[in-house]
Amino acid sequence: MGKNILIVTGSDYSKSVYQAFFDVKKLGHKLYLLSDGSFEPQKGIFEKHFMYDLRKTKEVLEYIKNQNFKFDAV
Repeated sequence: MGKNILIVTGSDYSKSVYQAFFDVKKLGHKLYLLSDGSFEPQKGIFEKHFMYDLRKTKEVLEYIKNQNFKFDAV
């Protein structure tokens, strides 16, 4: 059964990393992105893109907790 995986980053990814994400999706997993909003991720990879100031750790954790998603891995 596929997992819901949250990816957290403050910068965009290389082509090889995006390819790895596609490979993970082919295994049946769903990917979600939490970023600082400084870039637009490649289309078709992430189910949802959450944006928040990643420097505010306590606030960002509360923000993600209040989303209507359950993540199996971060």
